[in-house]
Amino acid sequence: MNFGFEMGQRCLINQVQANLMYTDGTPYDARFSEGMTGWIKQ
Repeated sequence: MNFGFEMGQRCLINQVQANLMYTDGTPYDARFSEGMTGWIKQ
């Protein structure tokens, strides 16, 4: 949390909580077409 780490972690955590998907259902990255949970299932 010191030296700016908290902000970086928060940004990453928000993306993971959103399953690496935008609210309209499109993935953040084409390699993760089913989001984080789809990647974990593979």
